[in-house]
Amino acid sequence: MRRNAICLRFGEAQSPVTLVVHSDMTLASNVRLATGPTSSANTHVTSSSSTHVKSASSTALTSTSAHVKDASSTVPTSAKVLVPIELLRERMGLRSSKPFLAASEYNMWADALARMAPEKNLLSVKIATIRQEARNKHAHTPATRVGEAVFSDILPATKSGGLTPASTYAAYIIFVDAYSTRPKIEGLAGSTSADVIGAVKQYVADHNPVNQLDINFVEKFKADAGKQFTSKEFRSFCRENKINLSLAAPKKQYQNHFAERTWATVHDMARSMLVHARLPDTYLFHAIRYSCEVFSALPIAGLYTHDGNPATPAELFTGHKPMVLHFRVFGCPVVVKKHMALVDGKPLQKQTQRGVRGIFIGLPANQKGYLIFIPQTRQIVISGDVVFDESFYSAIATTWRPFHDALALRPLASHVPAVDELMESTGTIDNMFLQSQEG
Repeated sequence: MRRNAICLRFGEAQSPVTLVVHSDMTLASNVRLATGPTSSANTHVTSSSSTHVKSASSTALTSTSAHVKDASSTVPTSAKVLVPIELLRERMGLRSSKPFLAASEYNMWADALARMAPEKNLLSVKIATIRQEARNKHAHTPATRVGEAVFSDILPATKSGGLTPASTYAAYIIFVDAYSTRPKIEGLAGSTSADVIGAVKQYVADHNPVNQLDINFVEKFKADAGKQFTSKEFRSFCRENKINLSLAAPKKQYQNHFAERTWATVHDMARSMLVHARLPDTYLFHAIRYSCEVFSALPIAGLYTHDGNPATPAELFTGHKPMVLHFRVFGCPVVVKKHMALVDGKPLQKQTQRGVRGIFIGLPANQKGYLIFIPQTRQIVISGDVVFDESFYSAIATTWRPFHDALALRPLASHVPAVDELMESTGTIDNMFLQSQEG
């Protein structure tokens, strides 16, 4: 940048284009200057409606390398993978481009950067996220550490059930940490206080920091006025574990704003994923769990580190930047490796076909690999040897409609014909020839 000129460089060849401006000339009303991800010396123009560039003397933003200081910040920017922003949108809940641009600009991810690509106005997103009216908003409840305040809410499960009996629940419960806004969803076998207590114990066991000496990970528990939380059994559980229980007033769900607002966001993300993948509601629970993982890796307005830098929920919760390269497009067709096959009841390890078709439904808890649903056997398997078709070129034909005028979806189960089932017919001796009339 010079006093009366701006030099822009385009493409891999960095071809220069010089714009001559006057000191009082307004270049644009919706742009701002920021340093690029590959070099602190190059200057790029990114979209923003909050900054006005009045002249070429405007200064650039601070280099992204000065942001969050942790072990992942030692990774050079040139070693990070550039992922098209449209693919990131499909992988991570079909959100708008703004959080992905912010995550790349402020170096919030440890292994990837978003690469600009045209943003499509997907009709499926509008179909999945349309709502009757806007929800009420409430002020943020301040928290200074992870676990200081946890919001929770019980939500009804889909009536269509789950993919398997083990993934079919009567209700869902969501936990949202007030400090990091990181959500966690669990399935409930019932809607009693005992089921809720078991889910709270599981949440504390999964997220209690190992190096924390205080056994009381959850200091304050906030929820609505549901009977599961107002019962004597749950109050006794909170008293015995030294948890401060704070409940909303009856019929005042907006006082439980953190859980309500976060649930609306991840639920919209999950339904967008299902419509994009043309999958029925039986996949909803796994889509919601995957949406919670995606939500934690995206920047949220109002989240900052102790240094005042923008952060993601996962970074505030765990203390290090999240990895995003393992995210895949939810519901995409996959081929998972089958190490052993049974033929006539005997194991066969050197079969010709060593891959089985399936559908990607998320990430397993407390285990590496990917969750794959096998429609032919109606089983959910965990495997690290998976080939993904994120473009859906090999998807099964969408031949099933849940209701009239609905989008055609992929069938829940694959039809396996019997040995004696007639698949194709060329006709019989009676109808192969035209009928002739005698006389």
